[in-house]
Amino acid sequence: YLQAFKNSNIPLLNAFPDIQFNLKEIFVDNCKVITIYDWTGTHKNEYQHISPTHKKVTVEGISIYELRNGKIINSIAKAFTTI
Repeated sequence: YLQAFKNSNIPLLNAFPDIQFNLKEIFVDNCKVITIYDWTGTHKNEYQHISPTHKKVTVEGISIYELRNGKIINSIAKAFTTI
């Protein structure tokens, strides 16, 4: 799972090379897992067509994963920047 996460977030990890993730809460209910997290990093490289600002950014978010047979079959994430 960790490698899949890294692979799907390569642009983010490249743009914020000092990124630090903080997992605040995990909730499990039947076939769903909900995570509440934040991350902080310095915007050093282009990200989603935005030139580097060299500013520290904090983003809070929530992700919901639906599982079947131990695999993620659906997911949704919402993030909120709190500079």
